[in-house]
Amino acid sequence: MKKTKKPGIVSVTNEQMKDEVPAVPLVLDVDGTLLRTDMLYETFWAALRCNLVATLWILFTLWSHPARLKRELRRIAEPRLELLPVRAEILEMARAARTQGRPVHLASGSDRELVATLAKQLDLPSTHFGSTPDCNLTGRVKAESLVETFGEGGFDYAGNSASDLKCWAAARRIIAVSPNPALSMRLKAIGKPVEVVPDGTGWRDVIRELRPHQWIKNLLLFLPMLAAHQFNPDQLLTVLLAAIGFSFCASSIYISNDLLDLEADRLHPAKKSRPIASGRLPIRSAMIASVGLAVAGLCLALLVGASVFLMTAGYIVAGLLYSLLWKRARWVDLLALASLYLMRVITGAFAAKIPLSPWLVGIVFAVFLALAMVKRLTGL
Repeated sequence: MKKTKKPGIVSVTNEQMKDEVPAVPLVLDVDGTLLRTDMLYETFWAALRCNLVATLWILFTLWSHPARLKRELRRIAEPRLELLPVRAEILEMARAARTQGRPVHLASGSDRELVATLAKQLDLPSTHFGSTPDCNLTGRVKAESLVETFGEGGFDYAGNSASDLKCWAAARRIIAVSPNPALSMRLKAIGKPVEVVPDGTGWRDVIRELRPHQWIKNLLLFLPMLAAHQFNPDQLLTVLLAAIGFSFCASSIYISNDLLDLEADRLHPAKKSRPIASGRLPIRSAMIASVGLAVAGLCLALLVGASVFLMTAGYIVAGLLYSLLWKRARWVDLLALASLYLMRVITGAFAAKIPLSPWLVGIVFAVFLALAMVKRLTGL
């Protein structure tokens, strides 16, 4: 009897589905489970890098329609799936299941065409599940699709978050990637066999992504005080607060820059090991950290004064524009880099309430323009 095609399901082969399977199917969630990243966030940042205005417009107009949002973002740009970090333990589990004669299916809230392409790339021929513009395959909808296809308790399911609870409840066996204590308790309450795949983000990865060693650049905020030979304790405290706020904002920009450069970093022999590019720090967590650091930095700047707040906010805007536009324009990128250093000196003068000498401005800009040129030559 000919089966009708269900919404959100795509076959990556032309083979007929067998009436009976030799063993219980293994169903894998993709984002955060099979992959150490999320294809929706990957697509968003790829689209943002490709067309800033169109991406923001789609985000604004389709925020309440996630299924359509996923497809429209993919029309702007697609992430290079062959570069995405794969969780080796889950892939090995899938290959072992295939060796045992068990069918392996991918089930993801990501766009189904991306799911199909990923399955081909990983050599997982079967029927796979993904979102379409009319069906956002997440949570309850995903669980219902799996039960309709395999039956209640007719599959094993691997997932990584609370959004997978409905699927786990309908599965025969639970496979969970690094569940937190709260999620572990909820899985235990389901009352089914649970296999835990340990993995997670460590504080070392978070700290490494913040690049605290780069904060030494913000000692430039103390330069106007040194040049004016003024070392008032109150001035030192206000400049220190401004420097800490600037450091937080700089780390926020470093994270945003890494998110925009994901593809380039993964192609680079050294940068591919960065926490976000390697998947050790999830994109969603990185985005939250970036926003949180920017807010914290701006709050500290506001404590120092309105002028310091405006300079710090301007530094964030300039840093984002550099990552999005200026770094790809010859000579403009050098001028932008030198200007970002100069903004530190100007902010320090505002914080210490010291008049800034034009000579100091000119010397600082010239020195850092030369250093920017050296950096580019070294990169080449």
